[in-house]
Amino acid sequence: MHPHDGEITLDDLLREAGSRPLAQHQQEQVFTDTWRTLTTTLSDTSGATATRVDHHDSELATRRARRLDVVAAQQVRARHRRRLARVSAITLTLAVASAGTAAAATYLAAHTGQHTSGWEATAAGPGEVLRQDGSDYLDVAAQLTADIPFSADHQAQRQAQFRAGSLAPGTDAQITVSALRAQVAQNAICTWADAWIAADTTGHSTVDVSARRTATSTLTASLTWSAVTDVDPTPSASGARADAGAETGTRFGWVPAIATAAAAGDRAAVLGAVAASDRCSPAMTPAITAAVTTAATIIGQGSTR
Repeated sequence: MHPHDGEITLDDLLREAGSRPLAQHQQEQVFTDTWRTLTTTLSDTSGATATRVDHHDSELATRRARRLDVVAAQQVRARHRRRLARVSAITLTLAVASAGTAAAATYLAAHTGQHTSGWEATAAGPGEVLRQDGSDYLDVAAQLTADIPFSADHQAQRQAQFRAGSLAPGTDAQITVSALRAQVAQNAICTWADAWIAADTTGHSTVDVSARRTATSTLTASLTWSAVTDVDPTPSASGARADAGAETGTRFGWVPAIATAAAAGDRAAVLGAVAASDRCSPAMTPAITAAVTTAATIIGQGSTR
């Protein structure tokens, strides 16, 4: 309070604002009173008011008003920034926590850390057991089989093999690493046999020698792939026996016949070896499927004459 006239002056308001920390509602009240005082002081043009406020006081009031304006604006902006920061922090925390909780609730690793042994290794293949319903199964499967080459023209088959059949993701399905790699190797070998047949661009009249040479060398080398030897160290067409005692081929015992026929340049023998193996699906061997279909059609037409 002013000691003489009992009025609240601008000085009083400023001293009150700076004398102690104020709560938000107190700050707003001080600002309201200050603006009211300034408005009254600056708009009062009567002689009585003019005699109390000289030129120096007017300039001082104006400067103070400008300072208060800046302070007020800074206070408002600071409060807004603090509110936004708190809201953003809380929102981000909740979002991260929710996402983390959801991910933790649904994520299931393909790697189990469990390995087969004894009769299990013989039946299912040696190595770690993978969960095919694992969240990262497809990525893990792709990484574990990246070293197994597919024909350049059969990269779509590399991807397709994981969408259907024994390699596809499945609830409660499991597969060992060796079995996974062996199945992918089998599919890859089929694509190289298919590439060898596809090198006959127009039947027997034109042959892509370079493509056929690459396919031949890859078919021969496939017998030494670790994905093959881990489950079948010595592939043989007559190196194993079935449950009833009949002689049968090993896991990759069908490959040597294809590789031998390819090295001999014998198209019919390659087609016959692939058909006899019963290991190559039409999806992996489009050129062979087309060749067999064409041959069957020709034979059929000949028999009706």
